Amino acid sequence: MAFGGVLAASLAARASGTPPERLAAERTKPLRTLLLIAASAALRHDHPGVPAWEQEAAAAAGTTNFLNALYTLGFGCAWLSSGAP
Repeated sequence: MAFGGVLAASLAARASGTPPERLAAERTKPLRTLLLIAASAALRHDHPGVPAWEQEAAAAAGTTNFLNALYTLGFGCAWLSSGAP
């Protein structure tokens, strides 16, 4: 449940007035599925040739291709994000 703690801490940092019951729900979010794959991108804002938006777009495209490959193999897939309430 360590990842759930990270999700709850992230939500609390983004929305300081989040009710405790919402944070508790965020902590249990990773337990709702048998397999969870998290994708992220480490942006290099100092890169001379690739702006940050393009780095984000490349990471999103790669994640989409990964989901398409999983779907083709017969797995059910969903891209979910956790926004502030």
